[in-house]
Amino acid sequence: MKAVEIAGLKRETLINALGGKCSCSGDGCWHTGECIIADRRCLQVDHINGDGAKDRKRLRSVGVVNYYFSHLAEARGKVQLLCANCNWVKRHQNYEYRNGKIIQDRVDDFPVRIGQKVSRLARVTSELTGLPDYEKLCTDAENFTRRMVEETAYVDLVDWVESIGLNVYARRSIAYQLAKRWEKQKSFGDSQEALADFLYFVRASFDSICRIAEMRIKDDKQKDENAENGKVIANG
Repeated sequence: MKAVEIAGLKRETLINALGGKCSCSGDGCWHTGECIIADRRCLQVDHINGDGAKDRKRLRSVGVVNYYFSHLAEARGKVQLLCANCNWVKRHQNYEYRNGKIIQDRVDDFPVRIGQKVSRLARVTSELTGLPDYEKLCTDAENFTRRMVEETAYVDLVDWVESIGLNVYARRSIAYQLAKRWEKQKSFGDSQEALADFLYFVRASFDSICRIAEMRIKDDKQKDENAENGKVIANG
């Protein structure tokens, strides 16, 4: 008998030992009452307490199904059968993730942390708009983006400008986009001086993009002139 056939028989034995059908009682699930799904193709071995990653790590050398096939009494208190739908609903309800970590405690303080983030972004947005170079930087970014869109084909440079926080077409203000960018920059602090340094960094990055644009435009003009001169020589 092939190894895959042996593995299939062990899975069948474990499924039979666990009741042969989905064990979900229907509390807050997608169905009403007990789940009736018993199709072997849809059933999954689920860890009751959401500690599957920890168990898989412990049983890495033998495998979960292989181990519980040999320890059926332990399996009945540790794992259960769920259909694929019920398993995913349970995962969502209990905040179970593939690393085996149940993060209910983190989920409970989501509103607090989101509120702190919104407050921080609002403060940084306000402080950025008060920095001396901010208005000029916004004007230069708007003019540059318009020129790249209307006069050239350098859309990649527009994307580059947006990547450093100068997204002039976004629903939010440029200051807000920069504040989000600032929050991701681990190298900058939280002081007024740090924000000024951050804005200087953005300015330097933007100026580099402008220089690249000017070089491209110059090269394109040179190519056009060379092509025109070539036509004149050929016709002469």
